[in-house]
Amino acid sequence: MTVSIDSILAILKEHIIYVYWVLFILCLITRFNVVWVAAYVSLCVGHLIYDYSKNYKYPDSSKWQQISDGDVALITGGSNGLGEEIVKDLLESTDIGRVIVLDVEHPHMAQMNEKVEYHECDIGNEEELNNTLTAIIDHLETKDQHISILINNAAIRHSESFLNLSREKIFNVFNVNTFSQIWILKLVLSNHIERILPRDPNARLSVVFVSSILGTLGPKNLSAYSASKAAIIQIYESLLKELSEYPSVRLLLITSGQLTTKMFEDVMPSKLFFAPLVNHIKFAKNIVKSINDGEKGVICEPFYANFLPAIRVLPIFLQDFCRKMSEMDDKIKDLDNSKKER
Repeated sequence: MTVSIDSILAILKEHIIYVYWVLFILCLITRFNVVWVAAYVSLCVGHLIYDYSKNYKYPDSSKWQQISDGDVALITGGSNGLGEEIVKDLLESTDIGRVIVLDVEHPHMAQMNEKVEYHECDIGNEEELNNTLTAIIDHLETKDQHISILINNAAIRHSESFLNLSREKIFNVFNVNTFSQIWILKLVLSNHIERILPRDPNARLSVVFVSSILGTLGPKNLSAYSASKAAIIQIYESLLKELSEYPSVRLLLITSGQLTTKMFEDVMPSKLFFAPLVNHIKFAKNIVKSINDGEKGVICEPFYANFLPAIRVLPIFLQDFCRKMSEMDDKIKDLDNSKKER
């Protein structure tokens, strides 16, 4: 296992009681030196804040039901990468009744598990997406079922500078990464609020927005991709308050760093101690567990990603220093210029 800040923190978290004892003994040995006392108090306060924050994200357990055979999940981009692993874990670790996959590529799981229902759909095409999703919702209605888990996962990227991006590619990136989520959200949310909740006020709906930490700080040559992911973050934040009157609707935002998937396999990571790759298989399990428990809020990995948005409020010279040290602007090569050079 690669040693990183995340792996060290994971060990400390698992053995937190020993950290308390070490600091307490140091306080005694040094006759309550102000430094060690401050460290001990800081740990206690930090732990209390962490526990409160963790509990705040979950619903009343007496009113929340975990995933059962009556639940139907809809996921976009569920044929490979993170989406495929989420589908696998939904089937393996929960009692879910059905998983509906919207993708242009046929998922392997559809041939192996009868609970997987595949619909070939180009979600970047608004008309095709609306027709497909409306048909799915209406069909579920005839069976007295509804989409109770929505995972907007599908995404595409580019590797050109802003000036070298074609009009067609810009539209494709935003249509798949942003507008598809908007159209899906409008259909599923309106159906849930207008048709499902009047019949069953406690009917659950877990919505997962898969964004990226690059939506908070965009690197060179990923302008459209970063902007499309930033839009998802803002939509999530607005909806979190707009839907606050519906406690059974749980919103979960995913803002991860670089995953071990094919999307960014051409990007050679650096500074792995500070910015390790996120194992997408383990990450998918964490997401499914959060859905099952009714968690709301943000899942952000690795550890550094929790603080990346704060860089934007620093003076510009410090922002430039952080970007240079991270080498984030050296990772994505401008494909258009690369072709010219060859």
